[in-house]
Amino acid sequence: MAPLYKLSYFDVRGLSEPIRLLFHDQKIEFIDHRFDRNEWPKIKPTIGMFGQVPCLYENGNPIVQSGAIMRHLGRRFDLYGNADEMTYVDEIYEGICDLKRKYAPFIYTEHSEEEVEKFTKEVLLVELQKFENLLKGKKYILNDKCLSNSLKVAILAKMPLYKLVYFDIRGLAEPIRLLLHDQRLFGQVPCLYEDDQPIVQSGAIMRHLGRRFGLYGNAEEMTYVDQIYEGVVDLRLKYARLIYSDSFHDSKGKFVNEVLPDELAKFEKILTRKKYILDDEITFADYALAELLDVLLILSSTCLENFTALTIYHSRFMNRPNLKRYLSSDIRKNAKINGNDNK
Repeated sequence: MAPLYKLSYFDVRGLSEPIRLLFHDQKIEFIDHRFDRNEWPKIKPTIGMFGQVPCLYENGNPIVQSGAIMRHLGRRFDLYGNADEMTYVDEIYEGICDLKRKYAPFIYTEHSEEEVEKFTKEVLLVELQKFENLLKGKKYILNDKCLSNSLKVAILAKMPLYKLVYFDIRGLAEPIRLLLHDQRLFGQVPCLYEDDQPIVQSGAIMRHLGRRFGLYGNAEEMTYVDQIYEGVVDLRLKYARLIYSDSFHDSKGKFVNEVLPDELAKFEKILTRKKYILDDEITFADYALAELLDVLLILSSTCLENFTALTIYHSRFMNRPNLKRYLSSDIRKNAKINGNDNK
């Protein structure tokens, strides 16, 4: 029997519209639950995991985080390409998210006509040209082509060589470094080169490595792992806005005392009585979460004091045998945390 779907979101296009478009285009029946912002305080406590929308209910089971929802539906309805094409699709999707992050802060503030024109010329047209280049001569992102099964087997049968290119700071590349060191996958040393084939976008890289080396869970667990990873990304973005803000020193106290406790409480609940995100099985999302917790402890050494599960989780992760040499190395100790001196 086909799953029953209900999509809950505000009565705007926003983050839910790509999901609605997918459902309508693929002729998948769903309940389009739209609500007014005045109803949100009553609805929020009923939303699973991170208490945010969009939330997709599949046979009553909630899935949050728009990226996790889209990837889940992509896997469910064969809209993600084959195993190797998934990485390319992830790169494009993460690129779209990057553009939306640039667009969103601009759209929710007032601007003069001159500022709109400047944003259009210096940001929008530059970003759109990237997608123009990607889609030239194609019908859709994957056109009409798929890799043959024989080529897919040949690719997976050979252990690739990896080269990771990034600034000389921890930043977005550090979860990738942690994964590669812990799984002993470094061939040489974010753009990750796999046998000289470049993969960009940190989320696409982490998911690619998760699929490649069994760090993503099974088909059903992937959706759960995606939700956690997207939650980590959300908190990382809030942290980055603080770090790169002109008012960093004035805003740090409020972030540590008011924002961080609420955000960390969500992960504390998820990890209570668990070893890792999937309990005994480590995933690529664990590397992202552990690195974020480590960075937050640099921001505030006491931020985990009231979170026992996260404290144990962070300590367990940082004592993984394969990571100890890297974590104690000069390159890790001397690496800047961010692209500026704020930390």
